Amino acid sequence: MDGLPLGASVKKNKLANKYIDIMTSYFSTSGKKSGVLAYEIGDDFIIVQFDGGQYKYSYRSCGTTATENMKMLALSSCGLNTYISRNNPNFEWKR
Repeated sequence: MDGLPLGASVKKNKLANKYIDIMTSYFSTSGKKSGVLAYEIGDDFIIVQFDGGQYKYSYRSCGTTATENMKMLALSSCGLNTYISRNNPNFEWKR
């Protein structure tokens, strides 16, 4: 897939047969296996892909501080799964 950032993957909607999400693969720098597989960052949200589905965390659902903390952890590839499991931030939706 030309034009995608390094580490980005594309999820394909099997029903509509269209590419719907571009997410960045998550590799923990701690060396431990992470429950987080990928993420997508927007201005006021982060979508996190786990084995069990995608969760959207946003300023509206869990606040600016929690959302920005998760975005920072995702970009640094360290501690995102731990942060979410310890703080249990409210999510906007799950799919």
